[in-house]
Amino acid sequence: MKKSTWLIFTSWVFMLATFFVVLGYNPKIAYAAEDIPAVNIASESDCIGEDIDIKQSNPRTNNNSDEPLTSSTLLCPPQITQGLIGEYFDTAEPTNASYKRLIRIDENPEFNWQYDSPDPVIEPDTFSVIWSGFIEVPKTGTYTFYTYSDDGVVLSINNQLIINRWGLVDRDFTTSAPISLQNGTKYKFKMQYQEIPLNSAIILFYQCDGGEINIVPPSVFWVEKSDYNKYKKGVYCNQLKEKGNGLKGEYYIGADEVLKNDASPILVEEGEQVKFEWGIDSPGSGIPNEDFSARWAGYIEAKYTEPGKLVISVDDGIRLWSYNQFGQWKLFLDKWQPNPDITYEVPIDMRAGGIYKIMLEYNELGGTASCNLRWKSAGQEEEVIPIKYLYNKRP
Repeated sequence: MKKSTWLIFTSWVFMLATFFVVLGYNPKIAYAAEDIPAVNIASESDCIGEDIDIKQSNPRTNNNSDEPLTSSTLLCPPQITQGLIGEYFDTAEPTNASYKRLIRIDENPEFNWQYDSPDPVIEPDTFSVIWSGFIEVPKTGTYTFYTYSDDGVVLSINNQLIINRWGLVDRDFTTSAPISLQNGTKYKFKMQYQEIPLNSAIILFYQCDGGEINIVPPSVFWVEKSDYNKYKKGVYCNQLKEKGNGLKGEYYIGADEVLKNDASPILVEEGEQVKFEWGIDSPGSGIPNEDFSARWAGYIEAKYTEPGKLVISVDDGIRLWSYNQFGQWKLFLDKWQPNPDITYEVPIDMRAGGIYKIMLEYNELGGTASCNLRWKSAGQEEEVIPIKYLYNKRP
């Protein structure tokens, strides 16, 4: 790049960056679902799509090359229209079809979501997108692509990987390997993006033969007309209720009182999330600081279809029950004993949208008292299960 061009580019980059800153531009449990609600709007084939292949690399590097990549002609379907298919996933790693929540048509990759999400069905802090279709450049030449992103981005044109910067990126530019493209030819285009807390932004630029750098406009992107018609209004898939009101909690005097069939709770609490650090205090009115027991019962709504774990941190005793495929309670964890602040992990298999009946029993045998119920899986970072996925009655 000529010195004058480089100075113009760096000045332009500085101005753009300033703009963004200023404007903010154990036995394995196979749980049986009591009810798998038919809430998916898209068909199974719509949600699954092609195999997902994420190219990962050091998040602070990219695979630039001094050698330009040659590009062969790729035949494009005759019935096409402008746009790109955007597939939106409710995790930072789009590696499982059950993570997908939305498929829609986007004009081009030019978004500054900041602390928001692309759609109400997507969590704002951890999501990902795959854009696919075709690109036709305005003139023949050697192109360099640039991304301004927060966070990771992977770009392939004509099946050639030219940007590979997956992982944490803090509002930074990434430069592609050069690629030779011809006007009049539509090349296969695929761009993958991930959001990791906090900010979220992705903008794609290009430069031909060292000339002016511009945002890649909507006019160069194309999709098959059949896909455009299918997704132009947006297609939702793997939809969840996410309207939980919490579990029902019952509290008893006596460390083993909860196990007695004829025992009556001293305190009943609705809308409970199992996230308790009582220490040396009492859970509530009428319950002593020590020598008490509790039961939380209700339903869990699964977010994804994949193996995972229920993680239970407890002081003291704990028992976990779930309905099995025969509609019977089955005991999956039985540690009814003094436990000085210990954590248990119980393997589980769940299906996205499935409603699973569980019961957790707890007792306090002296000293400090605590109980926390968390979940984790490949797509879900470990967290206390949010109330919106917990129900005291079957939804």
